[in-house]
Amino acid sequence: GDPHDLYATDMTFRVDLPDGYYRVTPTLAGSYNTVTVDLQGVPVDSLTTTGAPVTASYVVGVSGGYLTLELSGSGGTDVAIEYLTILPLQFQFNPATTSTGVTAAYQYTPYSPYSTGTTSSAGFGFDYSINQNGDTGAVYAQDSTFLVDLPDGIYDVTPTFGDPAGNSDIAVQVIFQGDLGDPNAPNVPIADMVWTDGGQTFSPTYLVTVTDGVLRMRFETAYGSAYIHALTIVPRPEPLSFQFGQGGTTPSAGSDLVTQFTAYSTGLGYGLTNPLVGVNADSNEVYGSTLTFRVDLPDGSYRVAPTLGTQGSGSSATVLINGATAGSLQSTSGQVSGS
Repeated sequence: GDPHDLYATDMTFRVDLPDGYYRVTPTLAGSYNTVTVDLQGVPVDSLTTTGAPVTASYVVGVSGGYLTLELSGSGGTDVAIEYLTILPLQFQFNPATTSTGVTAAYQYTPYSPYSTGTTSSAGFGFDYSINQNGDTGAVYAQDSTFLVDLPDGIYDVTPTFGDPAGNSDIAVQVIFQGDLGDPNAPNVPIADMVWTDGGQTFSPTYLVTVTDGVLRMRFETAYGSAYIHALTIVPRPEPLSFQFGQGGTTPSAGSDLVTQFTAYSTGLGYGLTNPLVGVNADSNEVYGSTLTFRVDLPDGSYRVAPTLGTQGSGSSATVLINGATAGSLQSTSGQVSGS
C-alpha cells in the first residue's frame, strides 16, 4: 500500500551478483526511526528518518557471489524500505550484449543526478549525447564528459581508450573533476594526455578523489575523435602509498610512483607542488632543500608516515603537515621513518 514499501524490525535482502564493485543505494521510507545499515555483514552507517524518505549510497565489493543488505530499527522499531538500486561500477559503452555485473551505457544515456520514483534517474551518463560505433563496441566524441554519482572517497578509475578498427594515432586529453559550467577555465585539472596507436587500445589507471558526490571524467581531442570502450571504478579503502624515484621505476605493489616531474593537479589528486627537484637513480629517491607533497583526501584523521634520508649518508629534516610543524627526523646513515 501507500507509500509502497516493505517493513520489519530487522530485514535482510540478498541478491546473487558476479564478483566486483557496486554502488548500492537504498531509499528508506519516511518513518521516525534510527536505522543501522549492514552490507556484507558489516555495519556501514546509521541513518535517521524524520518523516521524509532518506537515500544513501555506498560502494561495496562482492567477492563471494552475492550481496547482502541488512536494515534494523533501533529499539525494535520497524524500518521500511521503498527502493534499492544496485549499479555495477564496471561500464561498457555500446556493448553488443549485456551481462549481469556490467553497466551498459550508450550515446543516448544523458546524465542527471540519482533519483527514485516517477522521475527516476540512475545517476550516470554523458553531459550530452555523443556518437556510437557498432563495429568497435565504443562511443566516441571530440569532447565529452562521463559522470557517475559516487559516495565521497578515493577511487582507482580505469578507462579504456582507442579505436581498434582505425589506422590513425589519436592523442586524448583526460580531465577529472573539472567544472562543467566552465570547461575551458585555465584551472581545469588535466590528469593525463593519452596516446592511442591506430588499431590498439590503452587502459591507464588514475587516482581520483571525489568530494562532491560526483565523479566527472572529461575526454577530448584536438582533432578526430576519442573512442572509449569501458570504464572500471574501484574504491581505495587501503592506505595510500607513494614511492618516489625516477621515471620508469616499477613501484612496489599497492604504491603509486612519484617522480621529480610529478606536479600536483586536482585532476591527478596528488603530486609535488615544487616539481623539477632532483632525483637520485642509485637510491631511487627525489630530493631538494624543500619538498612539498600534496594529496587530496576526504575530511578525516590520517596517519602519515614518510621515509626520509639517503643510503650511506646522514641527513635531517623538519616535517610540516598542513603547514604545522609535526617533528624532526635525523639519520646518521641510511633511511629513517616517522609517523
